[in-house]
Amino acid sequence: MLSYSMDYTEVIDEYSNRFRMNEDHSKITAVYWKEDEAELRRGSWFLPDGQPIQASMADAIEAHHLQYFRGQTIPEGTSMFSDKEASRKPQLTELQLPENIEVKWSSVIDVFLYSTTKASRFLR
Repeated sequence: MLSYSMDYTEVIDEYSNRFRMNEDHSKITAVYWKEDEAELRRGSWFLPDGQPIQASMADAIEAHHLQYFRGQTIPEGTSMFSDKEASRKPQLTELQLPENIEVKWSSVIDVFLYSTTKASRFLR
C-alpha cells in the first residue's frame, strides 16, 4: 500500500519556490529575501465584499450552522432573498457572539450577521 504525506514546511510550488509555509499553515515567508511574509487565510464564511471573517468567529458560526442544518440541501433554482424579504421570514435560530455581534438564520441559505451598527448578509 502506498502512502503519501506532504511536508508543508517545504518550499511551496504555488509561488515559484520562493516562499516557505510555517508549521501552522498560517503564513508564508520569502526564501531569498528578508522581511517579506504574507498571511494565509482559509475562509468558510464571507462578507459581501468577499473577505473572509475572522477564523474564531467563522468556526463558531460553522459549528452552529451544522448543528441546525447538517444534511439539508439548497433546492435547485433557489436564490437568496433580498434584505427586505429576509427580514419578514421567520427566524429559525441565532447565535450570540462577542462584541455585540449576532448571527440569525431564516433558512439554510439566508444568514445575516448583525452588529450594533448594521446588518450584513454573508455567505458560506
